[in-house]
Amino acid sequence: MLTKDRLIILQSGTALTGAVCRIGLKRRDIVCCHRVACAERSPDSVAAGLRSLLEALNREGPRPAEVRLCLSSENVLFRDWTFPFRSRNKVEQALGLMLETEFPFDPEQLAHRVSLTGNAAASSGLRNGAQALSTSLRREDLDFWLNVLAAEGLFPSLVSVDPFPLLAGLPPRQSGLLLHVQRTHSTLALLDNGVIRRIRVLAEGFDPERRQGGQAALPELAARLAREAELALEKAPVVPEKCLVYGEIFLSGGASSCLAEALGLPVSVLGQDLPLSGQVARLGETDPDRLLALCTASLPSPTRWSLLPSFHRAASSGLLSGAGKRLLWAAGGILCVGMAALLSIWAEGYAEQRRAQQHETASRELFRKALPDVRASFNPVQMESILKTRISGLRSSDDEVAFPVLHLLQAMHAAVPPSLGVRIDRMSLDSRRCGISGTAAGYDQVNALRTALSGIDGVGEAKILSAANRTGKPEAGEAAGAILFEIELALEGGRS
Repeated sequence: MLTKDRLIILQSGTALTGAVCRIGLKRRDIVCCHRVACAERSPDSVAAGLRSLLEALNREGPRPAEVRLCLSSENVLFRDWTFPFRSRNKVEQALGLMLETEFPFDPEQLAHRVSLTGNAAASSGLRNGAQALSTSLRREDLDFWLNVLAAEGLFPSLVSVDPFPLLAGLPPRQSGLLLHVQRTHSTLALLDNGVIRRIRVLAEGFDPERRQGGQAALPELAARLAREAELALEKAPVVPEKCLVYGEIFLSGGASSCLAEALGLPVSVLGQDLPLSGQVARLGETDPDRLLALCTASLPSPTRWSLLPSFHRAASSGLLSGAGKRLLWAAGGILCVGMAALLSIWAEGYAEQRRAQQHETASRELFRKALPDVRASFNPVQMESILKTRISGLRSSDDEVAFPVLHLLQAMHAAVPPSLGVRIDRMSLDSRRCGISGTAAGYDQVNALRTALSGIDGVGEAKILSAANRTGKPEAGEAAGAILFEIELALEGGRS
């Protein structure tokens, strides 16, 4: 079976509890558990108590790599909020401003965590609203514990506060009042179908070593707890119908009936009447730390979207200090140089592609001028093939009779006198015909040109295909009323 060991540190007043928990898919066990008392809450006293605790745990076996810390709620400030929207970003943005004026402290002295516990209560009238809970802890207290643990090489991956481990260990969809009574104080939480509506810290606790009267003092304690709970639940969105209790005083028996009578609610003891994190207290067990440690070990790993808050601080990595930072800078520089080289190669290739496209466009234009009868669009390879075919059709051969193109051009130049005043704009030529188009001053000049061309040796017939006056504004150097003409010459001896 897949299992994972976790070292759990519990803080309650001046006492420290350490436990190695083995978490599996279907089973959770305590490998070893030790508790030490600190003379006072000072760095030296807590450090000495932590060293003593770790020495006792090390004698039981190797220390797990993952460490989790659960702090007491006696110095934690809880507030419950209701918002008309459910967006976590909007809730965090709103609470970032509201928490600055909620407490009579400098905002920089507190560390806040925000939890969206569920939808707003029906009594709030906010149909699409959200229930939020803010947990605030003095930065000085948080840094104190993290620094003490860091001095021993412990960097918690999760830092929770009471009563969140107990709430997470409850069976799903619980409703009622949760009361965790400790030696110096008590913690109260209001649940509504699994949604945490309110958490408050009560000043009343029960220390069996200091409390006078023993069992006879239980009714008086229950009455005080009931009064403080009534004040804490003032204007609560729901009314609890039962009470779930946990603590050393309830595991020893006798106190639950007194509290039920004082609250007027049925009372169930967690770990006895209801399981915690799938576990129950062992027969005769009065120490509540075992089940609390199992609940802490079973908490999900913290993420930004976790429903339960965590005040953990990431351990410093060797990669981010000293030579590691220089290595990162060097890797970043190499990456930038490589990106610049790739960008330069891409820009050069893009420029070459643009030039090739420009040359191809110019070639197409020349191809269309040279072969106006070809209307389709061809790629450069096809254009080369068509040109070679046309040129080979005009070349003379020993075994085939072909019209000498050069002789035709020379004969045309000699047959048309310069005084005729005809301008040739375009000429197309193949082995069977020659097409001429241009501009003349009048129809007489067109007829004279046809007559001159028909007398050339090798020309079988000269036909005027069209002759018409130019419309619109004449071009520069062209007389008004010029004639546009097109003449076709049928060549003798061409290939058919």
